[in-house]
Amino acid sequence: MTGGAALDLVIASALAMVGVSLLFAAAAVALRVRNAAVAARWQRVEERWEGRILEALGGESDGSDIIAGLRPDEAPYLTEFLARFVRRVTGPERA
Repeated sequence: MTGGAALDLVIASALAMVGVSLLFAAAAVALRVRNAAVAARWQRVEERWEGRILEALGGESDGSDIIAGLRPDEAPYLTEFLARFVRRVTGPERA
C-alpha cells in the first residue's frame, strides 16, 4: 500500500466515523424530542385525572367520569398514578 492510498483509507475511515457519530447524535435528539412529547402528554393526562380524583374525594362527583374517559391503553397507567397519588393524600380522605 502506498502512502497516498493509506492516507485515503485513513481519511475515508475518519469520515465514516464522523458520519456514524452524526447519525447517533441525530437519533439521540430525535429520541429526546419524542420522549419530551410523550412526557408532556402523560403530564396533561395526569393533571386531568388529578382534578377528577380531587372532585371525587371532595364529594363533588362519584368518580365514574374518570373511568368513562379512560382509554384502554391508559388503564395500567391510571393504576400506577393512583398508587403515587394515594401516597400524597393526607387527612380524612386517606382513610
